[in-house]
Amino acid sequence: MKGLIRQFLAAAAFLGLGAAALARPAALTTGNADLDAILIRDDEPQATQIEMQTAAQPVPEPTSVALLLLGAFAALTRRWNRAKGVAAIAACTGAMLLASNSAQAKLGGFEAVDGYSPPFSHDVWMYDAGQTGAPFTPPFYNTGRWAELFGSGNAGGDSQYISEHGYGGGGANVAPFALAVRCLSPSTDGSYNQQVRYSVGADDTGVSPSTPIISAQIDFDICPGATVIPSTGMIDNTFNNVPAFSLSFGGTNAAPGATIGFTDNDPSNGYKAEFFHNNGGTTVTQLMPWSGHFDHVTVMLNNITNTFDVSVTRDFNLITMDYDPGNLPSVVVLGASMTNPFSLLDNMYFRTHTDPGNGITAAGLEKSFLDNFGFQVVVPEPSSMLTMLVLSSAALLSRQRRRI
Repeated sequence: MKGLIRQFLAAAAFLGLGAAALARPAALTTGNADLDAILIRDDEPQATQIEMQTAAQPVPEPTSVALLLLGAFAALTRRWNRAKGVAAIAACTGAMLLASNSAQAKLGGFEAVDGYSPPFSHDVWMYDAGQTGAPFTPPFYNTGRWAELFGSGNAGGDSQYISEHGYGGGGANVAPFALAVRCLSPSTDGSYNQQVRYSVGADDTGVSPSTPIISAQIDFDICPGATVIPSTGMIDNTFNNVPAFSLSFGGTNAAPGATIGFTDNDPSNGYKAEFFHNNGGTTVTQLMPWSGHFDHVTVMLNNITNTFDVSVTRDFNLITMDYDPGNLPSVVVLGASMTNPFSLLDNMYFRTHTDPGNGITAAGLEKSFLDNFGFQVVVPEPSSMLTMLVLSSAALLSRQRRRI
């Protein structure tokens, strides 16, 4: 009877691992679709180039085959004593971390095909942005992928918004589009603080947002704006070395995972913003030679060590307004600690922050643009978790029978 049970467990391990190894779902691969460029004026001519994304073919998972052999050996051997049972379970647990699936997908651009719609300034939280693009009636604001957590609460009627924004010669309401972030109208508390959450979906990362991740790579293009005095529209001349815009990955708005962004204008940096990141609970700033066009940012999250890295690649061709690859990336963050450990890449937080200005008149953020978000995530391979459960059950069953 005992041998029969072990054979059954081995068969279960074989079927589970074999199915996962040979019939894994296809992962999405992402092309670098250079759809946009960043600008302050709406009437600057732009060019656009589109690459379609294609699906990769399913391939066998080599580590699943290794786990298959491990599970079969552990379940069938006649020498399943306590020491070897514990060793087998430990080996399986370690293998589960090594046996992982990777998936690629993208939040992408902010065109009509991506679920975004004019008219500008049409706040992304006031309609089904990123999905159907259908309008919401006021009672249903903040019920889609995007939600305003704090701000003016004025949907499309002031100079505080996160909105689809055209940058071609046709104006703000004509494609191609990027995501414009601006805060020159006060929030309900009189500040220029705005906080908007984006709920990441399986169509963004290729996996369910409830799936714990081992690591992730997030790519996007950005052109930082300036902090200006809202009443005059003039650039703020006082460098306070404070965040003007931040973007957080994972966690909650109050307790985010990894946070990066840019500061108010630095006169010593040609009145460009500095780059900043949070290393644990400490904000670290550094000079950044932004190109003035779209530059490319890559964020690498390690959810095993709870650290992250960031590289920035300047635009190569300043003749076009799009991000053009060609320059080498500059590593600007290496091994920074996450502010709060997290396991789910289920939310991102877009924020503007008040610039104290000259101490008398505060400054807000003029239009900044982001685009072409892409994700690559690594998650535990499901069949390895199944094997661990099977082997654990077999070990417990064996020990109970020895006691009898």
